[in-house]
Amino acid sequence: MLGQVRPEKGVQQACELAEMSGKRLVLAGPLARRNEAWFRHEIIGRFGDDRVEWIGEVREPARSHLLETSSALVFLSDPPEPLGLVMLEAMSAGTPVLALNRGACSELVIDGISGFIRDNLEDLAESVSSLTDLAVPDIQSSVAGFSATRVAETHIEMYANVISNCT
Repeated sequence: MLGQVRPEKGVQQACELAEMSGKRLVLAGPLARRNEAWFRHEIIGRFGDDRVEWIGEVREPARSHLLETSSALVFLSDPPEPLGLVMLEAMSAGTPVLALNRGACSELVIDGISGFIRDNLEDLAESVSSLTDLAVPDIQSSVAGFSATRVAETHIEMYANVISNCT
């Protein structure tokens, strides 16, 4: 997981996913002081240091290296997020995404190509063994439409449509 370490980011579910799949979870992101007791009790206290490793906030170039060398990015944010840039970052690095079917996940991740989207943790845990079937070039090409240029062009088109409809 890459991002803020807090309850609504699905950290506990990510730990459960790691436990179900027999994998280790690396949490990379800041932990606010207000969430320290929750983290010690609910995450480390329940899952232990052998299952979960918190490495703190990661900046470039370590961030890119972490994405490039990870088996997958776990994205379980709740409430659902309308975008989730970290998913695009991961896929650009060739790292597949494991996500629950919430928010923009199904718009960004191509199931079976750039990662796996499932309706529950149990089904997502079953998908972990298929991560090695995904091809890095396919994962990377799945985000080609999200280049900075393409996103800017799309926004300009949307703004132009809004303006033309207002006059």
